[in-house]
Amino acid sequence: MEAQRRAVPRSVWVVTGVFAAFWAVVLGGCTLVVQRDEARAEDRYTSTDWFDEVFPRLGPAVSGTWRSTDGPRDLLPSPDPGLAGFFRLPPGRIAELTAGRECAPLAAPDLTGYWQKELAGKGPEGASWIGCPSLDAELAPQAPAHASFWLDRASDTVYVFGIDL
Repeated sequence: MEAQRRAVPRSVWVVTGVFAAFWAVVLGGCTLVVQRDEARAEDRYTSTDWFDEVFPRLGPAVSGTWRSTDGPRDLLPSPDPGLAGFFRLPPGRIAELTAGRECAPLAAPDLTGYWQKELAGKGPEGASWIGCPSLDAELAPQAPAHASFWLDRASDTVYVFGIDL
C-alpha cells in the first residue's frame, strides 16, 4: 500500500500563522519596552532627589549614581529595600562635616552584591575612605532604617549604603 499524503487543512496554516505573528509582536514589543525602561532607569539612577530629601545635612549633592533592590530586573520587591550609591558633594563639604570629629579609615565599600555590582567603577579612583560613627548617627534616619556612610575628603564623595530608607 502506498502511503497516502494528507494535506494540511488551510485553517491550520492560518491559525499557525496568526499564532506566530502574535508572538512576534508580543516579543518585539517587550524588547522595545525593556530598552525604553532601561533608559529611564539609568536617568532615575542618576537623580539625586531621594538623597537630598533623606540626607538634607549632607546635600544637596552635585551628582550621583545609585542602585536599589527594587530595580527593573527584580522579580519580587524586597520587604527591606536597599539603596547604595556614590554622591559628589559641593567642594569642602566633607571636610566641613568631619571637622572636629573622630574618624577612622575604612576599607572600600563592598560592591559585590547582585545589585551593588553595577556601581563598580562609578566611585572616585584611589579614594581614601573614612567613617565617622558620630556623624553616621546624626545623618541616618530614624529606626527601622539603617544607613552607613563612606567619606572621601579628596573628591568630596560619599558612598551611602542604606536599608529601608
